[in-house]
Amino acid sequence: LNYQGFPKSVCTSLNNEICHGIPDENIILKEGDIINVDVSTIVDGYFSDASRMFKMGKISDRAERLIRVTEECVELGLAAAKPWGHLGDIADAINTHAKANGYSVVEEIGGHGAKVAAERLRPDQAIASDVSFALTPDADPDECGKMGDGAMIGVAPVLDRPMTEALKALAGEKGIPYQLELMGGRTGTNADAIFCTGGGVRTALISLPQKYMHSPIEIVDAGDIAAVGRLMAEYLRHPLPAARKEEA
Repeated sequence: LNYQGFPKSVCTSLNNEICHGIPDENIILKEGDIINVDVSTIVDGYFSDASRMFKMGKISDRAERLIRVTEECVELGLAAAKPWGHLGDIADAINTHAKANGYSVVEEIGGHGAKVAAERLRPDQAIASDVSFALTPDADPDECGKMGDGAMIGVAPVLDRPMTEALKALAGEKGIPYQLELMGGRTGTNADAIFCTGGGVRTALISLPQKYMHSPIEIVDAGDIAAVGRLMAEYLRHPLPAARKEEA
């Protein structure tokens, strides 16, 4: 109860809620509903996580298929967990089966891995790399970058200003096309988890403009990919002096 501010002891995700739904005594279950109950326990430093889907009476064929494919994804993910394997093998097994059946996986749900990695490595500085929204006919131009205009350098309160300025200067000096992505608060990327790790990590963000994110027809520009890669490489060659390790 109240783990990191969560107001309940379990998560209950009803119908189209993806995960981490908050139980509410005012919501009454009805025939045809499906609900996922997620319970975690912490004992002697070990974390467990158990989730189960429940069907309320007769449910639709659509809901039945979703549950069946999800269970198949779980089994395939478990089968991919082998000695000397990689976490990515599990993710790939799940993602491949989900997409083959017309579903997608949720990509941006917590940033837990970024937090753990930053705690372990304790870097002097970090650059988060992600995708961001490129302008499409149905989108607000003020909230999107433009595909083909180069790497998107993030500007936000959680991002390190000197690192951001250094990225802009390098891009200009090396002729790497770039555009700015202005965010009023958090970034919605791994940068949010990294910057507040330990005593704080100087963090910058470089994103790739992408059209139709989280859909089967995601589109990017090869020139933008090259710009992101070049900019990251140049920064690794010329990091901020204050972030370099002192000679022993």
